[in-house]
Amino acid sequence: MRGAARSCGRGAHLRERGRTGRGANRADRRQVIGVGRIRVGLIVGLGILVAIVFLALNALQTRSVAPLPPSTLGLPAAEPEADGVRRIAPAEAKVLLDHGQAALYDTRSAEAYQAKHASGAVSFPDSEIEARLGMLPTDKVLIFY
Repeated sequence: MRGAARSCGRGAHLRERGRTGRGANRADRRQVIGVGRIRVGLIVGLGILVAIVFLALNALQTRSVAPLPPSTLGLPAAEPEADGVRRIAPAEAKVLLDHGQAALYDTRSAEAYQAKHASGAVSFPDSEIEARLGMLPTDKVLIFY
């Protein structure tokens, strides 16, 4: 009989413990409401945590890094030439590259690049400039040689 009472649901469980009548239902409802509130609180808290982590990761990925001005690197600022292109000294290029503020591109032929190139340089032959122009980063100083 005991096994049969357990399989009949919540009422049988309450009768087994000696709770019957209106008081048993109220106590049982309080327990269910308390568990429900805990579950809702956990779900909401987990949702907020997931949202915070998502926003933090998104902010890290979309944050653009502005190149450091030469004055903060201890280097004199170079003025753009008449053609609008700024020339920089090798020392400034090294500092910018070391700080992750620049990208280095080798504009010589692919054969010359294969023979020898600067450490960290990407092959970017003159013949491919128009086709690959959209691939250049916008958040770094671009150094071509």
